Amino acid sequence: MARIVLTVGGDALGTMLLSGIGGAIGGMLGGHVGGMVDQQLFGGTAKQTVDGARMRDRGCNRRATAR
Repeated sequence: MARIVLTVGGDALGTMLLSGIGGAIGGMLGGHVGGMVDQQLFGGTAKQTVDGARMRDRGCNRRATAR
């Protein structure tokens, strides 16, 4: 949540200071700082790992052949 808020805030502040490119840079910096805040508050990693069955486990391992 902090990432979203700080990205928007950085974008707005950067746009006020340096118009177009400032918004992009401010949003990037705000998102980075917001990500660090979120990680400190909620712990864990930013990556999401999804575990489950593979396609070949469901009988979908046939390859398409051109005729």
